[in-house]
Amino acid sequence: MEQVNLWPWRQTRRRRRLRCLLLLALAQWLLMLALIGAPAVYWRQQRLALETSLADMPLPREASLAGAAAPGVAPTVSTARERFQLWLDSGNQRYLRLFRQLPALLPPQLWLTHIEQRNGRLYISGCSEGYSPVVVLRRRLAGHALLPDVRWREVRQRDAVRWQFFLEADWPVEDAA
Repeated sequence: MEQVNLWPWRQTRRRRRLRCLLLLALAQWLLMLALIGAPAVYWRQQRLALETSLADMPLPREASLAGAAAPGVAPTVSTARERFQLWLDSGNQRYLRLFRQLPALLPPQLWLTHIEQRNGRLYISGCSEGYSPVVVLRRRLAGHALLPDVRWREVRQRDAVRWQFFLEADWPVEDAA
């Protein structure tokens, strides 16, 4: 009976089955790596593209000063418009400075989901993969020149590893005069 199981065609069939199983396991492993790695690469490229586009944006003040030098505009109207535009740009400059510096302040395990300015306050919310990145972010924001008064609104655990946080800071509205 042992000799029947050792016939050459059975050995080749056994080797072929083993080869097919190994190839199937390798294909599953490669598919799993592709499904996990592709979104990570995509989001990293999106983040880098966004950072470079924000860094390459011209400052609004430069654009307004270039437009204010247009001839043929009455001096009183142009000065009032210019003052108003400079006032708008100064607020936009604060936002631009904050948004350009914000990625450097964020720990790697943390992402922001919402930023809103309302009634002289800036509300920031997001998620993290632990409690310590939220504490690190709050400390970094408290040390930032534009947001010296950052306070907790709420920090809660969403599931076993994710935390959701809400921060608020003073963001005074500047007077037009």
